[in-house]
Amino acid sequence: GCEAAIAGEAGVGYRQGVKTLLETGPARYWPRSGPAFGGKDVFILPRTVAAQAPTVQCQFGLSTTAAGYDAFHGILLCSPPPQVYVVAADDALAAIASRFSIASEDILRLNAPLRDRGATGLRVGETITLQPAEAKIVLLDARGHPIHGEEPVTYRYAPLSLRSFAPRSGVTSGGEVVTLLGSGFVEAGARSCEARCRFGGSVEVPAKVISPTEMRCIVPPLPTQELDAGGHPGALGVIVRTLSLEVTMNGADYTSAGLPFSYYRRLVCVGGP
Repeated sequence: GCEAAIAGEAGVGYRQGVKTLLETGPARYWPRSGPAFGGKDVFILPRTVAAQAPTVQCQFGLSTTAAGYDAFHGILLCSPPPQVYVVAADDALAAIASRFSIASEDILRLNAPLRDRGATGLRVGETITLQPAEAKIVLLDARGHPIHGEEPVTYRYAPLSLRSFAPRSGVTSGGEVVTLLGSGFVEAGARSCEARCRFGGSVEVPAKVISPTEMRCIVPPLPTQELDAGGHPGALGVIVRTLSLEVTMNGADYTSAGLPFSYYRRLVCVGGP
């Protein structure tokens, strides 16, 4: 099941797990979607010898950057540029274009209000679009030419947010069903077990998507190393540990809502004679 798959990823090492996935799955790249503000590296299993080189470039939508090459695992790494960007003080169109390796003309084409105001019409705090909602990833050689035999693949930007969840606490043995509310709960579809909840920095469990705004997961037991972390009284017992709960739809890029989930021990009252 998904629990075994997630545990297996951690057991064999992240990149080795990704390589095994790409070799046995229907797609040669993962993840196939990510957040609008940019995500973790996209792993690509090259089909040709020409693409197995440190000089390969990634044309990611409208942006072109150098690809990373992991010679040990034989995979390429392309870093997704953000689809949207919030304008900061002292930002200039040319500087934004240079930072993300995108032509200024392409940014103006994607942002009609900005195009109408002109290149000097940036407004602090406004959100501008840098990439289409679906971007093609094309592998290029050192001269900037598409590598023969490496077909373009599609990466989808999918905004994701976690607004709330309930219950906000559970016993150290786990087992409660947590209902999570937010937006962008749409499974990427590249493989199973991509929708997940993460308790703290490392404990991941599979999630079940109910709708684009709701999903559920089962609280895992509190790791043994956390059981003796101390505690303080709470409404239901002694709170042992409070961890952040985050979600991902692609198995790689998690939200950063920072919402707390508390583990507690039930108080047991022993009556005297």
